[in-house]
Amino acid sequence: MVTQTPSIPELTRWLSLLIFVLPLSCCTLANGHLAASDQEHFEKGLKYYTDNRLEAALQELNQAVALSPKDAAFLHARANVYYELHDYIRAVNDYSKAIALKPDDAAAYGNRGWSYRHLGRDELAFQDWETCNRLLSQPPLKPASKATRSSFKRRPKPQQLPSSPAPSSIRSQMKVAGL
Repeated sequence: MVTQTPSIPELTRWLSLLIFVLPLSCCTLANGHLAASDQEHFEKGLKYYTDNRLEAALQELNQAVALSPKDAAFLHARANVYYELHDYIRAVNDYSKAIALKPDDAAAYGNRGWSYRHLGRDELAFQDWETCNRLLSQPPLKPASKATRSSFKRRPKPQQLPSSPAPSSIRSQMKVAGL
């Protein structure tokens, strides 16, 4: 059996096929359909999470994070699943990654605080809760000028509730009623 060495143009054609077709084939499933995107995995994971199908949610969110490891929302959602599964160490790890990517996410700090609390790391829990409260108490937008500030109306004072009758007057009313 004699084998021929492929020519340079033939090698180039095979190489170009590998360069362009191989990445596409990595994105296909066994049945030939395109693989789900990170967003589709994320949405499926959230659906499973709300249906309390935590293992299925974790699988979908793992795929979403694998496709987009720098997406804070994906990490935060997966951390929530770990928290519900009582895997607090992994929850802390994912909340920490989400915070590193989005440091103004108050919910991630609050949730990580609860995870720390379950791990017995109370000091870290309180630090995260304080950060969460600080982030939540900041105004979302800072007024740019005095004109903008004057356009904000002051919040009206809360209406005072009618005072409740004193305990002694209640007792006297009960005596009159025969109670």
